[in-house]
Amino acid sequence: MKHSNDIRFITGMLIWIGLIAGGVVFFRQSTTTSPVAARQIIDYLGAQKRTLEISSPTELVLGIGDPVFLESSSGTIEPIGVISELDFPREGSQPPVKLAWVNRATVEFLSGLPPLDQGAHVEYHTTSASLGWIGKTMLSPSKRKELTELIVGAYANHQDELLQTFQPLIRQTIADSAIIIRDEVALEISKHQDQIQSISRRYQSEVLEKDILPILEEEIWPIIQEESQPLVQLIGMEIWREVSVWRFGWRYLYDVAPLPDKNLASKEFDRFLERKAVPILKTHLADAIELQKVLLTKISQNEKLKKTLTEAGRKLFNDDEVKALVKEIFKNAIVDNEKLKQSIETTWRSDSAIAAMRIANERLEPTVTEIGKALFGSPITGITPEFARVLRNRVLHKDERWLVLKATSGADQPKHDAAAALPIRISESETEIPYFSTEGADE
Repeated sequence: MKHSNDIRFITGMLIWIGLIAGGVVFFRQSTTTSPVAARQIIDYLGAQKRTLEISSPTELVLGIGDPVFLESSSGTIEPIGVISELDFPREGSQPPVKLAWVNRATVEFLSGLPPLDQGAHVEYHTTSASLGWIGKTMLSPSKRKELTELIVGAYANHQDELLQTFQPLIRQTIADSAIIIRDEVALEISKHQDQIQSISRRYQSEVLEKDILPILEEEIWPIIQEESQPLVQLIGMEIWREVSVWRFGWRYLYDVAPLPDKNLASKEFDRFLERKAVPILKTHLADAIELQKVLLTKISQNEKLKKTLTEAGRKLFNDDEVKALVKEIFKNAIVDNEKLKQSIETTWRSDSAIAAMRIANERLEPTVTEIGKALFGSPITGITPEFARVLRNRVLHKDERWLVLKATSGADQPKHDAAAALPIRISESETEIPYFSTEGADE
């Protein structure tokens, strides 16, 4: 009997020694791989559990288990506790509310809380509920770079073949669409002719006569006179030398006399233009073209004219009636144009379009597959971190809210004990910070 008791005692001792040895080994490995976690375990076992009241002037959505992070003076962030209780009224034996709009809550810390100064506060962060958040999360800067490289590589490898395949379809689509849109715009303009004329009359009095014409008279007309006068005088003198006063004179007298044949002066003038004036003008055609270039250059450089035209254009494009008219014409001519939709659909449902699509699918299918893997993952690599974050938030409703305790706002601020602290103020963060960008906030 005594022998049996000794065996049990020895066996028990060996088991306890093994458990202690295993604990020591596990503790050393934990300390090596995750010193923060090991320190929190020691603090939790060796320190008294501590809580802190937090308060907000406005109601915020908080839930039991929402994580709380600590931001140190050096800017590092690490998890330090969770929301353990909400200040929400309940009656009788009703179970505690786990999610509610509240002004106050209690934070339970997993380890000792550092000293707090008078400026200590808690920042309230939430994950955006918009679809834009999903796009920003899925398309992180590194992911955008990866997708860009895939698309650019695919385009570089197949651009010649794809362009050759789709060019006829694109040309046909543009040509047919241009004709349909042109006809529809002309029809819409004719429908709104009265409104267009009303706007034209209004701008003729408000802009053209008051702003543009005075600038043309004061700035542009002197330029035209100064630059064109030498050439005009030269041409005039050459034409005048060819004018026969006698030929015009007796024909004019004959026309005013009571004789049967008339219009001799008009016929002489037509003959003079055809045989004398027009050849002279043709000899100075190059000079006229050069004069035109000089005039356009000087007129385009006139600052007062540019400023006036800019202001006139601004008035036109900011006019509510003009904007409404352009919007309606654009909508009727393009957006709601059934002929245009039918033309495009017919082109891109043709046999040639189907063949082009088949070629494109064959060439781009590997790239599309790689893009899908880059965005969502694969059975071999698992889901991507970005997609995992979206699933956690949208499907599992994780990481929707978190708090950041800023314990030290200044080195010279007076410290006080957390146990004696008043409720710490909660302020909503003014900047949108992704949950997973905080250190220590990993899954």
